[in-house]
Amino acid sequence: MFTFHVCSFLVIVWTILCLSTCYGNNTKESCIFQSAKKITERVASGEISSEEVVTEFWNHAHAVNQVINAVVEFNPNAIEEARELDRYYNEHKTVKGKLHGLPVTVKEHIGVKGLHMTKGLSIFADFIAKEDSTLVKRLKDQGAVILGTTNMMESGLSFHTQNPVYGETLNPFDTQRSPGGSSGGEGAIIGAGGSPLGFGSDLGGSIRVPSHNCGIMGIKPTTGRFSRYGTSQANDVLGFIPNFLSIGPMARYICDLELALEILSGPDSNDPLTLIPPYVPLLKPLVQRVAFFTNDGLIPKASADTPPSQLVKQLKS
Repeated sequence: MFTFHVCSFLVIVWTILCLSTCYGNNTKESCIFQSAKKITERVASGEISSEEVVTEFWNHAHAVNQVINAVVEFNPNAIEEARELDRYYNEHKTVKGKLHGLPVTVKEHIGVKGLHMTKGLSIFADFIAKEDSTLVKRLKDQGAVILGTTNMMESGLSFHTQNPVYGETLNPFDTQRSPGGSSGGEGAIIGAGGSPLGFGSDLGGSIRVPSHNCGIMGIKPTTGRFSRYGTSQANDVLGFIPNFLSIGPMARYICDLELALEILSGPDSNDPLTLIPPYVPLLKPLVQRVAFFTNDGLIPKASADTPPSQLVKQLKS
């Protein structure tokens, strides 16, 4: 219990110190915990520069990462890439794309040229990605800055996040609990405010479980909505598994998931399973039926402050 209080307290302290350092004597509003959509609108309007945004998230992510171990490798060129985007903005008087100046993190097995791509396996500990994955190329084409890559479960086949290469990732809200997996590094760093938008992969829950555990939003899109070219799981695994593996966005806000789906999905000649029909956003919310169970007969039921019957009433209201 003492360890929980100390580690969780450190996450909160690091957040306060980071925000105070970046904006203590500055009238500009902090970007931490704002939506990606809001941040890009501020950059596009000239209210804040790409360098300011990336630097703030860089400092905050480094601070909280000392406690939760979510980012396994930071992009050493991130701030210089942000400065280059500012030069582009000043010269052309417009943004490069809809994600101009936005720092983004990606799961470690999604290729970022020059960064490690081990999938949490010791045998690949020295492997460096030789090219950007299709997803990362599209992110950069839209003006995003890759902040770093995030931790994952060894080989991506568990609902926790721990491996012999990078160690264990902790839940930012309760360090005695799991962030989920296998995209737990993404869930943890976004939950801690260290990244406004990230990308994981999902076969049987690897985006959805850490999103739930870390209090953020995530979606497993239909297989083929996002290209998987340049991701180790899609490239290395044979048989039926690639037919169910999806790359998907993770964020604090639903609007950011929709933004990612709109501008980053689409066909890719390098991935034959990508879908041809374009993404069409919902014009109005659908009436949904929600199902849940209180005991699966396998895992002991955790105690909860709110009984299931009360939760049902809240959902219906």
